[in-house]
Amino acid sequence: MVGQTFVRDTPSKKLSGAAAEAAAKVNKLLLHDFTVKVNNNPSTNLTELLQFKLKTYPPLRQNSVDSAVESTSTKSTDTTTGTAPDVREEFLIPSDVVIIRPLSMAVTQAVQSVSSCDSDSSEISSAIRGLNDLILRSDILWHWGSTAVLGLTPNLALKLGNYIDVNYLAMVEEIKHQTLRIPIPEIHGVLQQSGTRWKFIFMSRVPGVPLDSIWKTLNPHQKASVQDQLNVMFTDLRSLPFSPSDEPGAVYGGGTPRRCKDTRREIRVADAPISNEREFNCFLSFNPRRTGTGHHAMLRAYMATDHRLVMTHADLHPRNIMVTLTPCSPGTNEVDGLCLQASTALAGTDDLPSGQVTITGIIDWEMCGWYPEYWEYLKALNTPFGGGEFDDWWKYLPPIIGTWPREHAVDLMLDGWCR
Repeated sequence: MVGQTFVRDTPSKKLSGAAAEAAAKVNKLLLHDFTVKVNNNPSTNLTELLQFKLKTYPPLRQNSVDSAVESTSTKSTDTTTGTAPDVREEFLIPSDVVIIRPLSMAVTQAVQSVSSCDSDSSEISSAIRGLNDLILRSDILWHWGSTAVLGLTPNLALKLGNYIDVNYLAMVEEIKHQTLRIPIPEIHGVLQQSGTRWKFIFMSRVPGVPLDSIWKTLNPHQKASVQDQLNVMFTDLRSLPFSPSDEPGAVYGGGTPRRCKDTRREIRVADAPISNEREFNCFLSFNPRRTGTGHHAMLRAYMATDHRLVMTHADLHPRNIMVTLTPCSPGTNEVDGLCLQASTALAGTDDLPSGQVTITGIIDWEMCGWYPEYWEYLKALNTPFGGGEFDDWWKYLPPIIGTWPREHAVDLMLDGWCR
């Protein structure tokens, strides 16, 4: 294109100026993806992520370098056309998507706000162009490997990736219809790339930040407030009446079809319906390399079969709890009152009331379903102890989910057994 300047970025070429800064940004994004994955599980298999980055890294790096050089040479100040190409370009919606769930009016209005309809194009192609405009302008709320959550507008988010499960959506909608005190994002449509597992889930954008991003800054009073709010929500969740599945024998688990899931170093899904806790225990303890040994029989003997069946989120981690923090400063009487309560509660301690924490959403319901009453507690403790900042998370779990030391001990044994 006339007037554009390009730099051929080769392995032996040393970049400088804006080109070097652009390349460094891409390298940092790449390193961040690998760091997050390895920190979460040091022994994880990186093959899939390496293959994905091998395809996307070279064009992303070259495009970023070219864009930086072009921007420098033209001195353009026009920011209305979006930001320079970055990781968001990996997540553009292709033209061959199929509609799994129709796009809601909220999505349509968001598209109309950034693009005009083309009478010569189909409705879906016009929508895709508008949605891709939104993606290029979006906020990257979360990104891990080939999965990301993007903030398209102040009220609309997009979750996309290659291994996103949508079978749970019907069960979550059922939960939303029955409970009023659990803030769950609304689903505004689902698209899937034809012939692949790439999915695009549009949902309401929950205000605030993930609890894990501020947990280490909270004082005990604030953490206790989070616990109290969670207790109200999970009291509602666990009191839901059991809803039978249309499939015979499919009692435990979630999704459509209803199946049990267990996440350890990877997600394992039962290949058949599970109708009772004995079958659930068989699923948990199954290891094709080791089943049938005396140690397996011992583990099975430790596993009870008399727990109540309750609706369970099954991934109650601070990263899946969205919160806002209202500063303790002159303002509304409500905030002043909350800060006064905090000051009274913390009198004589070194903790200062820095604000009121309010839960705005419980997200990531992919693992939800009907499980034994101890399951919520076990899965809430599944990952938080990799670093020191969540070492006290167990103390602030909602009391309604119970404390299950025996089941937790057996589950830790299962962790080693299932490797």
